[in-house]
Amino acid sequence: MKTDKIVLEKISPRGLSRLGRFLEKAEFKDGHEFTDAPPGALAALFRDQVRSARDSGLKMLLAKSGSEPVALLSWQPLKWDSAHFGLPMAGIRHVLGGVNQELDFAAKKLLIQTALRRLKDQGFQHLSARLSADDFNAILALEKNGFYLADTMVIYAYDYRKRRTPPRVKPGCELRFYRPSDFQLVKDSVAPIFQGYPGRFHRDPNLDRDRSDRLYFQWLLNSCKGMADRVILALVRGRLAGIATLETRGELSRRLGFGVGEIPLVGVAPEFRGRGVYTGMVNFAQNHFKNRIAVLRYSTQLNNLFVQRALTNLGFQVTCALQTFHHFVNGR
Repeated sequence: MKTDKIVLEKISPRGLSRLGRFLEKAEFKDGHEFTDAPPGALAALFRDQVRSARDSGLKMLLAKSGSEPVALLSWQPLKWDSAHFGLPMAGIRHVLGGVNQELDFAAKKLLIQTALRRLKDQGFQHLSARLSADDFNAILALEKNGFYLADTMVIYAYDYRKRRTPPRVKPGCELRFYRPSDFQLVKDSVAPIFQGYPGRFHRDPNLDRDRSDRLYFQWLLNSCKGMADRVILALVRGRLAGIATLETRGELSRRLGFGVGEIPLVGVAPEFRGRGVYTGMVNFAQNHFKNRIAVLRYSTQLNNLFVQRALTNLGFQVTCALQTFHHFVNGR
């Protein structure tokens, strides 16, 4: 497919006002698994995300064929990640398209090539992108530009509108919410939980493994300091057996018209694995969110079969899959 049919245009948040029809039709917006989303809700969510990211260096490029918008790509610096790993990192935030099947791959390929060149020129060394596993054109375009697969995530959901009352399981441990007086216990106990965790950071040969361990450690401490809405602790005779973080997706909930919650991070201490601690924490979260939200989401690695069996037994169902790709400048 010739790319001379396609031209690229830098676009600002204000410029989104003339892209209403394209944004309505574009596939793979955040929240696309919610097939019952009201008309226009996900396009409005995209605009919310762009507005909230204006101060974080978000940039956007629009691919056009004549006057027709074909695809859109955004990226932004990852300031926290850059500081943590000690190298300049950026992330592709959105890849929208699917409105013109004939030009979709060529447009996304050109967008990714151009963004990659600009990010390299700006000195970024590590790039990432998380896409719907169904967006074959964007995935192929990433691979042809040197991106490599870092993980595949399966997204599960428990829908209270279909199954109002979650099951209740016996956890074999004490479960309660974190209190500020627990901070030292958490700080002294959580480091081993995610050591060597087979996530996208640990699996990337271009990222330091010790820093990847500390990423999850710091994530949990920040969650206890207020980054998460609530934190669940699992205790066995006063020892920390597990920890889970809970969040409510405010922007998404407002646009959908019903509440959406998430369990972003769950971990069990090595010596307490296989005792039902994990299932107990997820079930505790299910019952906490009852009458508070409509849908509870959970994501896990494709090959994490133990977790997927536990989620299925608790009434969760698969809704979609996402794939994360990394790119290392001058990397292997």
